[in-house]
Amino acid sequence: MTTNSNLQQYIDSQVATISPFKLRSQELLDRAESHHITDDQTAKEAVAIRKAITAHRTEVKNARLEITRNFDKVKTQFIAAENDALEPAEQALKNICEKILAYQEEQERIAREEAARIANIEAKFKTNANSYRTLKACDERGAELKQLFSELSEYDQKNAQIKLAFTTAINVLLTRKDEISTAEKDETEKAIAAAQRKREQMAAEAEAAKSAAVTQPTVKTGVKTKLVFTVINPELVPRSLCEPSDKLIREAVNAGVRNIPGVEIREEKGF
Repeated sequence: MTTNSNLQQYIDSQVATISPFKLRSQELLDRAESHHITDDQTAKEAVAIRKAITAHRTEVKNARLEITRNFDKVKTQFIAAENDALEPAEQALKNICEKILAYQEEQERIAREEAARIANIEAKFKTNANSYRTLKACDERGAELKQLFSELSEYDQKNAQIKLAFTTAINVLLTRKDEISTAEKDETEKAIAAAQRKREQMAAEAEAAKSAAVTQPTVKTGVKTKLVFTVINPELVPRSLCEPSDKLIREAVNAGVRNIPGVEIREEKGF
């Protein structure tokens, strides 16, 4: 307690050496406020006042430095003692911070690996619904997805991201099945309507043919109608309606021809 009292007394005595400078500062303030610049002479006087103020500031600062330099030396000694006392603590802080940082980095690495693993599983459930054209194909894909999900560990099955990917894929397939069913229903209805139109068309044509039929005369005249034909260009007659000519073939064989397509030529002995 005595030491603190003595220190305060010393500080008060040193502060007292600076206090008288305030009187000079007040004098300079009064001069500055009362001085008016009206010509070159009064302007020069103002410059002199400014120099006096600057010099006064320097004088007060130097007086303070004479006192505080001693305190600065003491402060430096206290800071050095503080640093020496804290050196082990600083090493301890560095050590524990390095461990915390290493742990955080390891946890981040594990999190990245887990995120990549989850993303890989999610990708397996990704389903492009438009690539499935039939109900059977949708059902087969749905069975694959359910099998894949059932093979996952219980931990992965409870994962929110994986559950969402699985549920989304199933819902996409269900929506696609609805679209296919609707399209097939529409096609069936179109086919039924087309068949109905065809039947109606055939019935109308049959009715028209019946109405257009020529009624046979009721009086018997003895006149009969038959179809006749005349070959006007033999070369155009289809091969299926022609018969080979024995006469022409015989003439060709006698003339020395031995190779006729579709005709077997051989020698036979006889009397």
